Amino acid sequence: MTERLDRLDLELEKLSASAETEALPEVPAAALDAAIAAGMAEGRRRRQTSRRRSWSLGTAAAALVLFFGLVRVSPAFATYLGGLPGMGTLVKLVAGDSGLTDAVRRDFIQPVGTEDSHDGITFTVDGIIADETRVNVFYTLRASQPFEHLLFRKLEIQDADTGKAVLASYMYSWPSETAVDREVRGRIDIGMSDGVPVPERMRITIEPNLPEAPSGASWSASFGIDKDRFRDLKEELPIHQVVTVEGQRFTVVRAVIHPTRIGLELEMDPSNTKRLFHFSELTLTDERGTVLKSQGASLTSESRQIIYFESSFFRKPKHLTLAGSRIMALDKSKLQLKLDLENKRIVDAPDSRVKLLDASPSVNGKGSIRLSVTGNPEDHYFYSLVGGPGQDADGKPLRIGDHRSSNSSGSVEYETTFEVEADGPVVNPVTFDLMNYPAWIEEPFSVKLK
Repeated sequence: MTERLDRLDLELEKLSASAETEALPEVPAAALDAAIAAGMAEGRRRRQTSRRRSWSLGTAAAALVLFFGLVRVSPAFATYLGGLPGMGTLVKLVAGDSGLTDAVRRDFIQPVGTEDSHDGITFTVDGIIADETRVNVFYTLRASQPFEHLLFRKLEIQDADTGKAVLASYMYSWPSETAVDREVRGRIDIGMSDGVPVPERMRITIEPNLPEAPSGASWSASFGIDKDRFRDLKEELPIHQVVTVEGQRFTVVRAVIHPTRIGLELEMDPSNTKRLFHFSELTLTDERGTVLKSQGASLTSESRQIIYFESSFFRKPKHLTLAGSRIMALDKSKLQLKLDLENKRIVDAPDSRVKLLDASPSVNGKGSIRLSVTGNPEDHYFYSLVGGPGQDADGKPLRIGDHRSSNSSGSVEYETTFEVEADGPVVNPVTFDLMNYPAWIEEPFSVKLK
């Protein structure tokens, strides 16, 4: 192990030193404009290809050159990497996110090494990269029997001191190839809800779908988070610039640059005739032409949302420019979907593209609804249509339970099925507010952030 780590450290030092000696000149204005346009084109290209494979990086060799040319791995992380069965795993864990790549290079990882082992399965939290808004957990799962694919039947994230669920969104990923030596390493990406602090200690609980895992059995690992490592590490950029696209206005309020991601706050004009649901194909470009990709959004209210991007914190760019060209938007007069569940018909919808495929009878206040909507396969957006609570004809609240959306490859029909619960009999028709819809504004715009 020691010999392997020494070789790894030496190789990383050589490649990193070589990269650092190369000058990174500022790009002329004309070339920067071209880079911004290229970034927007890249956003469109990503929309036209499947975004389900989070770690698709081309050939392993090319990705390794890219990663090692930019990153000097810290001693803590090098120790973690020393046990990897192949360097391709390293690339897939961190090189897909330039902000995390920079964080690793700046020794921003916190080693953990906490594990839970029983029934032939061991779940280990190897280390974390964290700041005020995001916690990335690097984990290893080992089993006594070989397995090819890993899914979690359950994944819970809790405050280890209070036992309460952490208010956050999350995704998890792992290398796509078959597990080697009954072991797989991956990453859990936890995005804290706006205004929710990172806990002092966190607990991750999983139920893996491995053949040897007993039904209902779970594995947990708790770990502390050194918040002094990232305390006050952020850059705030007040912007307050108004953008108008097809008569609809929104304000780019501010950007907050954290070590692992950038949060861009947008405020919609209340006088808009359309509700702006979702901003697609957004990019940030610095003075060198480096493009930072969008990483999703958090809707804090109907008129306010935060768009997240890869971080530029450690690079300290002189300039950042926001560019976009596509916004999901729908007339405010068409924001509701009204259904007669008893007769299985649509009473009111934005247009004829919505179909009520099925509605099960309400039994003890419970039922299910299956809808479809005609969209564009190139959207690569899984339209759920509704997501929040609704109400029946008497104003009785309707709660939405399990929700599933699907689309066959190349199909223009998007299906969504959800359960509905009410306290007592449901009186038709029922009404739901739309949360997304296949209606788009397509007009380029750009804003200089710094």
